[in-house]
Amino acid sequence: MPPAQHKTNSSQEIKTIQNPIVRTILIVVGSISLILGLIGVLLPILPTTPFIILAAACFARSSQKFYDLLYGNRFFGKILRDYRDKKGLALKYKIYILAMLWITLSSSAIFIVNVLWLRIFLFAVAIAVSIHILRFKTLKTD
Repeated sequence: MPPAQHKTNSSQEIKTIQNPIVRTILIVVGSISLILGLIGVLLPILPTTPFIILAAACFARSSQKFYDLLYGNRFFGKILRDYRDKKGLALKYKIYILAMLWITLSSSAIFIVNVLWLRIFLFAVAIAVSIHILRFKTLKTD
């Protein structure tokens, strides 16, 4: 069965997956990601933005209702719309994301992990995610 299509506010079409098992998995992953993102608002060591973006991506393919609620949210909506529509992030968000990324992964690698290959892996992930974030256009704040 082909995926259903719906339009977003930016007139982009997103294909919603029709397979009920895959949709359920995406809704669960999106919900867990959203919860982790919300915890990250209160707990600075947990990065918020990547989890919210992951939740939005999961909801875009699984639930128009959850997708619209997240994009309409007064706290996360602007970041998500900028990320989706303008393909960029404001400088303050880039700095915050990178700072939290390096603080959490470095702390884990130095203080928690005792296996060398795992430490190297954590730093490699930090470098890869940093490159990904830095490649986004830096948007001027309104």
